[in-house]
Amino acid sequence: MSRGSLLKDTAHLWMLGSALVVGGLGFIVLRGWMTPASYGEKGPYRAEALQQIAARPSVVPADSVCLECHSKVGEERAESLHKVVRCWHCHGLGTEHVREARLAAKTAGAKPPAESTICNSTSTGIPCDCSASFSPPVERRTLPLT
Repeated sequence: MSRGSLLKDTAHLWMLGSALVVGGLGFIVLRGWMTPASYGEKGPYRAEALQQIAARPSVVPADSVCLECHSKVGEERAESLHKVVRCWHCHGLGTEHVREARLAAKTAGAKPPAESTICNSTSTGIPCDCSASFSPPVERRTLPLT
């Protein structure tokens, strides 16, 4: 078998190998070009993503928002086993309720919205009036609370 015959018989393998090498190198270059500079600094994601996520307003209100008006509930909960249970665990997000309350506080003579006695988690054993009218859960989106 001559050398020319060997190259001729293995030409398809050389082309396949060359295509794999060129494709691999192309992939490495493209991946480096498309990967953000901060990728991997703080884990397997972009470091800027943490700042972008932190800048977004929270959908879940803090208990301090509820306790602005319902301070008595905060005092009652302070010494109970339920002090670690957040308001929204049982009462939902309450975004609309908070918006109505803040609007009523700014408007002279307006009545604040009715208090909710909704308990979405009957397994907690928290006494509540579960026969109260239940509004459907609020869609998970950010609504202005001012």
